[in-house]
Amino acid sequence: MKTFTATEAKNNFGVVLEAIDSDVVEVIKNGKVAAYILSPREYSAMGASHSLIKIKRKILAGDKKVLRLLRQYSEGVIDKHRVIRDLDLTSQGQMLDVMGFAGLPLPRVPQGELDAMVAEALKVIGR
Repeated sequence: MKTFTATEAKNNFGVVLEAIDSDVVEVIKNGKVAAYILSPREYSAMGASHSLIKIKRKILAGDKKVLRLLRQYSEGVIDKHRVIRDLDLTSQGQMLDVMGFAGLPLPRVPQGELDAMVAEALKVIGR
């Protein structure tokens, strides 16, 4: 982590912006941490982690909506896009993470998706 005083950060803001490409910047004012400056990539990662923690807390609390959505996906009733959207997750990986956390089995492929995959495979092999 790079550290700048508030005055240094103000007077050398371009240098601070360059520094956040590779590290988080700590800004000190009157001997205390006044701020942390981070890149958009780091900020997004923090947001994604926060969403994941929030969903896991809901699972621990027995949130019926969250558990119902995950169970429906696990059973092949709804698709992954709906779960990701409704739970405000950022990826299928996060969704699988929370499914494991909830103790649910890996999802079955919804019949519609399975039918489409079979139809596409048949086209490829010329049937």
